[in-house]
Amino acid sequence: MKKNYWPVTTEDERPARMDGTCFYCGIKIGGEHKQDCVIRERTIVVELRIKMVRKVPEDWDKEMIEFHMNESSSCKDNILSEINDMAERCGCLCSYAEGIFLGEAGPGDEEYCQLYINPAKTKEENQKSAQQLNGNMPVVKGLTFINTGTSPV
Repeated sequence: MKKNYWPVTTEDERPARMDGTCFYCGIKIGGEHKQDCVIRERTIVVELRIKMVRKVPEDWDKEMIEFHMNESSSCKDNILSEINDMAERCGCLCSYAEGIFLGEAGPGDEEYCQLYINPAKTKEENQKSAQQLNGNMPVVKGLTFINTGTSPV
């Protein structure tokens, strides 16, 4: 999602240049950041694919491996330590990972992931907005995530 108005505040100054302007776009405090200023952000939905070698019990077949990773009580957070270990072993994951842009995030996506670019005044207002837009499911410009009980991202 995009925010409609990006005012320059004192938080946009940096110690290298405390002159009452945004460090990045040079606009004075009280004005609006330039269109190409890095302070202006938006939320998007991406998919990250990682190819990795993992250790699993010897007798697990494809179905059991995918069940364990996608449907069992094993939390997907558990694989983060394996990814970190791989990065340490390999030095860099660039040859093993790919990022794919899926689309612009909407209010439902922001609510689902608790990352807001343009939050409503309260969490309840955000939840109500998300439910009205997509019946409790995140939407990415025409894409609807299927509720598998796990995060879509």
